[in-house]
Amino acid sequence: MNASSIFLWMVGSLPTKTFLTTCWVIVEPPRRWSLTRLSTAAEKMAVNFSVAGLDADATAVVTFSDGTRHLITALGANADLRLSDVPAAWIAGPRHVHRSGYWWATGLIGPPSAKLLARARKAGATTSLDTATDPEGWPQSRRRAVLSVLPHVDMYFGNEEEVCRLADDSSIEAAAWSLLDTGVGEVVVHQGDRGATVFTRTGVATARALSAAPVNPTGCGDVFNAAYVFASLAGADAMGRLRFANAAAAWHIENLARPYPTRRDLRARFSVRLPEGPSQRP
Repeated sequence: MNASSIFLWMVGSLPTKTFLTTCWVIVEPPRRWSLTRLSTAAEKMAVNFSVAGLDADATAVVTFSDGTRHLITALGANADLRLSDVPAAWIAGPRHVHRSGYWWATGLIGPPSAKLLARARKAGATTSLDTATDPEGWPQSRRRAVLSVLPHVDMYFGNEEEVCRLADDSSIEAAAWSLLDTGVGEVVVHQGDRGATVFTRTGVATARALSAAPVNPTGCGDVFNAAYVFASLAGADAMGRLRFANAAAAWHIENLARPYPTRRDLRARFSVRLPEGPSQRP
């Protein structure tokens, strides 16, 4: 599964009346199982699927004991995705629209993503973006292709290297403030075994990582992102969002058999809770 499907699967495990729309490209026939699994995950959400009959995409991941990874990706059908594949009706109702797999959907880099997220915000949704590491090394033209999107983003997710490279600043604090100056609402920094930090215009919050055996590291960032968005929509404050997201990531990293926790799982395992409201249930 790629970043979008991991994000969706995680949100699908959290009982909610919060609706997200995810545009998903399915190919024939190697990935037919993905459509079934995502449909199951999305039973509580309004989800739209875009089906393409092109070559399958694939990512090979080599993970080391210190948590570092090397990835080799074949774009496959991702390269065929265009803004016209996302009808206006798909983003007319969701409370949140998340854009991931930024570099792999080559037809959506830059202005198309800016238009998509601007439309979502105009329709009343909040938005988020996770670019991941630029496989071409963050040249200026590619940095501009992300910076131009940030004014339409409420939450930008990245690790320390990605945030610093995007802002072209070696200091994580200076880099985060530089990105905030572009108009993005929050800069949320993944910091591995040190936890996570969120920078906003009103302050900075940091939450430590939770202890977990690292047996399933791939996808932890996407699980963190989904849980952070979920907590934000539930009304949690900055520290509450970070703690909930850290707990979800910790659950994922220590669970191969059932990597996507429910809210009850996170309460029992890590004693984290979210505000209860009319749109939330245990």
